[in-house]
Amino acid sequence: MTVINFEVIKYKEKVKGICVKCGKKKQRMIKAEQTVNPFNKDEAGNPKNKFEVQKSTLDEMLKRRDRFIKEGFICSTCKEYLGY
Repeated sequence: MTVINFEVIKYKEKVKGICVKCGKKKQRMIKAEQTVNPFNKDEAGNPKNKFEVQKSTLDEMLKRRDRFIKEGFICSTCKEYLGY
């Protein structure tokens, strides 16, 4: 059986803030990752190259970070308590 390992592109960023529910200073890690493979395609249906995968992964991570900051910082303890 042949095993193919695809290159993984990862981005992560640490976000610090004050929880809007409990008021404690906390930090969270925002992560995004994609692989460079023939099944990872763009809107036109063409396989993405390494540069396109890096750009889309970075865009995804930044979008998640901005949404996280916009919605307000909720720590993981409060998030579990509130049932998110």
